[in-house]
Amino acid sequence: MQTILIRNVEHLASLASDERGAHIFIHLNGGIRSSKFIRFHGKRFYIFNEIDGSEQRLSPNDLSDAGLLLEAIATGNCFAEQLI
Repeated sequence: MQTILIRNVEHLASLASDERGAHIFIHLNGGIRSSKFIRFHGKRFYIFNEIDGSEQRLSPNDLSDAGLLLEAIATGNCFAEQLI
């Protein structure tokens, strides 16, 4: 498994455009992580929040509604896991 720092929303969209989507995690205070599955289909992100099973469908402009995702990307605390 390879861990990749997500640099910006465009990078996230690129990683999540693959038909397998992207498994990402956000580092939270105290070493806790928030895990998500994200897929990008041209105009919308599909986000599955693994902690509670909730789902979101958001445009890139609406990602601020995805909780800490944008803040985590901006502060270098958002990562993708990919099989090598």
